[in-house]
Amino acid sequence: MRAAHVPPAQSAVLSALLVRGPMRVSDLARNEGVRLPTMTQIVGRMVDAELIARSAPVGSYNNMIQITDEGRAVAGKLAAQRTAALRKRMEGLTPEELQTVIAMFPIIDKMFEREPWLDHE
Repeated sequence: MRAAHVPPAQSAVLSALLVRGPMRVSDLARNEGVRLPTMTQIVGRMVDAELIARSAPVGSYNNMIQITDEGRAVAGKLAAQRTAALRKRMEGLTPEELQTVIAMFPIIDKMFEREPWLDHE
């Protein structure tokens, strides 16, 4: 299983597909704030790497993209790496700083009540 060399854009696509389920390439592009041709290239590389799969033939209208088992495994490993990095950074905080971070959780949750790709629907 690979994860360390997955580019940030691909990691974001994996996360979006895990959270939302299958999505169209255009929805993924809007979610990441990139143009459709850019997302089409990202998706093509990810299909070649077997991280995601198309649910219809290439070029089909409403072609849905879904995460594969390999993609889920890679996403899990990426999440574990991010969690470990965050844990390491939090170890350097004072107890007061840690309490401030914990107190911010409800505010952060409020900021992300809606997924950004749903704002335009």
